[in-house]
Amino acid sequence: TASDKEITLHYFNPPNFIAEMPAFKKLNYPANAVFEEDGEILEIDFINFQNLCSENKEFNFLLISSLFDKIKILEKKLSQNALDLRTRLLKYLLENEKNLDTISQKQIAIDLNVRAQSLSRVLKELKISELIDTKKGRIEILNKDMIMKELW
Repeated sequence: TASDKEITLHYFNPPNFIAEMPAFKKLNYPANAVFEEDGEILEIDFINFQNLCSENKEFNFLLISSLFDKIKILEKKLSQNALDLRTRLLKYLLENEKNLDTISQKQIAIDLNVRAQSLSRVLKELKISELIDTKKGRIEILNKDMIMKELW
């Protein structure tokens, strides 16, 4: 962004296409990616890529599916940002319930694109409401039914 603020849009799992749209439109695109573990990036010659698209229906389906996935990612981010932080956090906790023991509060703040202090205030409110508890920086859901009632 203009203020050089980093925004995490999504975590990709291999194999995956990255930057399909700018490749097709031959644009430079202000985006980047970071590996969280060892990986490889395959750079494809655009002429060969175009030929593959025109000759291989299976490849086209993979590419179209990837583009649809990117649209879903953006729709989710847009709808998330229209919600208040408490609601965004509660939805995040439910969506990531199985992995909460491995996700730090710092990572949640990054994923939700909020300052750690803002997240901390909402976590405190949720603890007071006895919806969650925190232990060693990890969040545990205490009352899933109440969270679901609040969201829906």
